[in-house]
Amino acid sequence: MKFKHTILFLILLNVLTTYARNVIFFKDSVKIIYKKIEEDKSQEISNKKDIRKRDSINYSHKNIILFNPIQLIDDAIGLNYFRVISKLHMSVSTELAIGRKNKSPVISNGILQEHNSNYILSHKNIDFNLGANYNFFTKQKSFVYVGILFRVAQFEGGYSHHLFTINKYYHFLNFGFVGKTRYRFSYSTNVAIGRYYNDYLKNDPLEYQKIDYVQNISNQAATFYLSMNLGYSF
Repeated sequence: MKFKHTILFLILLNVLTTYARNVIFFKDSVKIIYKKIEEDKSQEISNKKDIRKRDSINYSHKNIILFNPIQLIDDAIGLNYFRVISKLHMSVSTELAIGRKNKSPVISNGILQEHNSNYILSHKNIDFNLGANYNFFTKQKSFVYVGILFRVAQFEGGYSHHLFTINKYYHFLNFGFVGKTRYRFSYSTNVAIGRYYNDYLKNDPLEYQKIDYVQNISNQAATFYLSMNLGYSF
């Protein structure tokens, strides 16, 4: 009888020991999982702090106002606004240039496909563009970007003695660079390649060109756009 009691006692002891081990193992597992969750949360907080630190150091001034001296060649005054957004990976830009009255052909006249001895763009009325970009190397103050750029420019011109007004619509693939200093001085440059479309608002010279046997040029043509800007970030 005592022997049976001893056997039962040993079995019960074994069951309790196994149960206790499982409970301890379960608690340890819970502790490990909880610790892992806490470490992940801590890492996430640390990453957010790093982003905020990067933002505050490298991009404390995400807005830039820039002057484009190249517009002066077209006898126009151009200002550019550049803004970094979306955790520094994206940026948008816009430029507006207003032409001044001049008596000689603008530089744009010489780089158009339809240019010939009788075809002249004599004055730029307005020049506006709008772009959206993806930024690279955002951990640095200076970065490069690639994006799309849309532009519309209005010119006064003439074919022989026939005066016309034209809107030119452009769409580009845009490549650029932005540099900033700790003194808030900023610099940007971009080169864009694409196509443009002509829309004559007054006195389309096509009929006159046909009379003079001037080769008809397509209403769409390849083009490029270059700007170099100096400015101030805030």
